[in-house]
Amino acid sequence: MTIKSKIIFLVLAVTVCAVPALGQKQANFIGHWNWAIYATSKPPAYKDMDLKEVPAWALDVTIKQRGQRLSGSFGIVAHARVDEGSFSTTINGNRATIKLRSNFGGSAIVMLTLKGDQLAWKVIRSTDQNYFPKDEVLRRLRRGERPPYAADDR
Repeated sequence: MTIKSKIIFLVLAVTVCAVPALGQKQANFIGHWNWAIYATSKPPAYKDMDLKEVPAWALDVTIKQRGQRLSGSFGIVAHARVDEGSFSTTINGNRATIKLRSNFGGSAIVMLTLKGDQLAWKVIRSTDQNYFPKDEVLRRLRRGERPPYAADDR
């Protein structure tokens, strides 16, 4: 093998190794995600809403993606308690690990696993007081879709 052939081979090898797996689609976490369980009775604060619009538990996650980086926000309703915050992390295949802080003093590490238009949410570690759901599957909301309990601020 000549020196020129070796150089061409080396350049090709480096190029192929530097390019992500060809034909493999990057996971798309972008969107608004939701999971909810609705109440069976109405607390006084919800007296003007239909029962089917009153969440007992709800988790809303909004995710933006730039390459392998995710940034987003979460909102939780848990037995009339509300928590919200933001996060950023890096994707590893179809998974991302996020660190969350609760406004109630606790925190959690959550594994997000993308499966089409479903996002598995699993708490890996939880400390102190928080209301993060332990193990749920969120669905991606369609463009313009809002959960029934979302405030009508149009």
